Amino acid sequence: MSTTSSVLLFITSVCGVAILSSLFIAGSLYFDAQEFLETSLDEIESFKHYSDVAWKDMVSSNTFDRKKREDDKPCGCALAGGDGTPGAPGPDAAYCSCPERTKLVFASESP
Repeated sequence: MSTTSSVLLFITSVCGVAILSSLFIAGSLYFDAQEFLETSLDEIESFKHYSDVAWKDMVSSNTFDRKKREDDKPCGCALAGGDGTPGAPGPDAAYCSCPERTKLVFASESP
């Protein structure tokens, strides 16, 4: 064999080894990426489960019966306004089912 063919054989062998190692490394990277993807998706599903459970706990803990201020006076009489002086009913009297204010004032003034 001549020197040229020996050098050519050596370079070809080195290139073959480089190509095979590149294919091996590419396959290894592909499988690592797939494993990372599967692990990430599993963790995302786990997080989704825990967040759903936590949300249900938060929503169920806020559903206790709460007494609102409006429940004390269902007609909204506290909002009827005015100073209680006798006279024509105010603009809010149209929707308020409370007794007229003049009767309330006279009833509270009697001894």
